[in-house]
Amino acid sequence: WLLKKQALGRLAFCGLYFILIMVGTIVITSPSLLAPYITKVALGSWLDQQQKILLGPKALDTAGLYDTNLPNWLKYFGFHYMKGYFFYFAFLSLAAGSIWGSRKYISRILLAWCVAVSIFLVYFSAMKNFQYMLPVAVPLFIGAFLFPSITESSANSKGLAWPGKSITRKIVLAVTTTLFASQLIINLVILYLFAIRGT
Repeated sequence: WLLKKQALGRLAFCGLYFILIMVGTIVITSPSLLAPYITKVALGSWLDQQQKILLGPKALDTAGLYDTNLPNWLKYFGFHYMKGYFFYFAFLSLAAGSIWGSRKYISRILLAWCVAVSIFLVYFSAMKNFQYMLPVAVPLFIGAFLFPSITESSANSKGLAWPGKSITRKIVLAVTTTLFASQLIINLVILYLFAIRGT
C-alpha cells in the first residue's frame, strides 16, 4: 500500500512538473502574453475559435456536415486515412494487445490515448479537418501493426494456450497482412484520384 501511495505521489509530482515546464515554455517563447491586454485579446480569439471548433457554423450546415457523431467522423476518416473496418480493427488490435502478448504496455498507452482523443473529436468537435485526425490515425496504424504481438512469448501469461499456438500466429498474421494490404490499396487509389484531379 505504501509503495502504491509513493507511486501516486511521484506521478502527481511528475504531472505538476510537466505543467510547470509547459507554462515556462509559453512564457519564454511568448513573453508578450505577460501583458494583460495582449493576454485578454489572445484569450478572446482562442475562445472564439474554440466555439467554431466545438459547434461549427450551424447556420450554414444544411447537410449535417458538422454533426458530432461517429458515423459522420468515419466518413472523413475514411477519405483521408482509413476506412471504418480498419478503424475498428486497429482499436481491436490495441485492446487485444493490452490483454495478451509481449506489447501490453505500449498497447495500453496507445489505446488510452486513442480513446481519449477519439471521444473529443467524435462528440465535442464539429469541425472536420484532416489534421485533427492525425493524433488518432498515427497511433491506430501503429496499434494495427502491433496486432501480431498477441501471439508472442508472454501471450500465455493469463493462462490461455491458444494465443501461442502456431495456427493462431498464422491466422493473426494473415488477417493483419490482408487488412493492411486492402487499406494500402484504398489509400493509393485515393492519392491517385487526388493527383489526376489536381487537388
